[in-house]
Amino acid sequence: MPSTPRPKILNILAIDDNLDFLASLKDLAASESLYLYTCRSLESAEALLNEHGRESFFHGVILDYLCLKTEDQEIERADFLPEAIAFLNNNLEGVPRVVLSGESGHILGAMDIFPKEKFYDKGDEFHDELFGYLRTEGERLEDLKLISKYRDVFNVFDSGKLDGQIREKLFSLLKGMNKTSSANIQSNLSKVRVLQDAILKSLSVQRPDLITLTGRDFYPKKVFQTLSEAGEIKQNIKDLGMTTYSITSEFGNHEPDPGCFPPTKYTVQALVNHLLDLILWANSEWEG
Repeated sequence: MPSTPRPKILNILAIDDNLDFLASLKDLAASESLYLYTCRSLESAEALLNEHGRESFFHGVILDYLCLKTEDQEIERADFLPEAIAFLNNNLEGVPRVVLSGESGHILGAMDIFPKEKFYDKGDEFHDELFGYLRTEGERLEDLKLISKYRDVFNVFDSGKLDGQIREKLFSLLKGMNKTSSANIQSNLSKVRVLQDAILKSLSVQRPDLITLTGRDFYPKKVFQTLSEAGEIKQNIKDLGMTTYSITSEFGNHEPDPGCFPPTKYTVQALVNHLLDLILWANSEWEG
């Protein structure tokens, strides 16, 4: 029976002046594949952001209700939370966060003042719910980042020119194209091959005047050759298409020949980038 894949490690910024509590929480979070970058003040939090990055690095924030603004403070500030929220809105906008408090009274009062924040009582058995929330929202944030990175491509799907199944397969491929095991590389190359075929078939349905091949004659190599002979495709798109078809046909369905240099994750990345160009080219043909 195959083992369940370990979830992606998510990076969490944790701000709390109780360092013993943070150390304990960090150990618990590690078992859930959440890595806590801990600090005791907003000043040290800013240093962590400068060191590691902001939205591109952190997937969530754990925030103490009462904490320190600067490292030289010794007493928690009652006005810490509103300043911390403003700090996070400026530096980690859109990153999911939770607020922890050791006193239930603080939470009840703060929920009315800050209705958009998610509060947890340190005195409760909150870990499972807290980590589950950060996992769910952190993974959703990862998806949003990916869509934003390839916004021009996903706009084509949003316009309805390519269907949801192709979108789902492409999204899965983009998320997994950096995997390095030979099994994953072979699987990803097979996915590239399937997607190349699906994109061309979708174009042929909507532009039958452009792609006239059907049945057994319809396969990417023949499509690219026919479009090239008719002067209906740019040379770079044709060349990339032929290369993609050749590599995925050879390596996507069986082990590489011992005499060949084996494909790597960079092979996958290069061919995925061709798929993105193919989608943009197809979109230009749909738009006439």
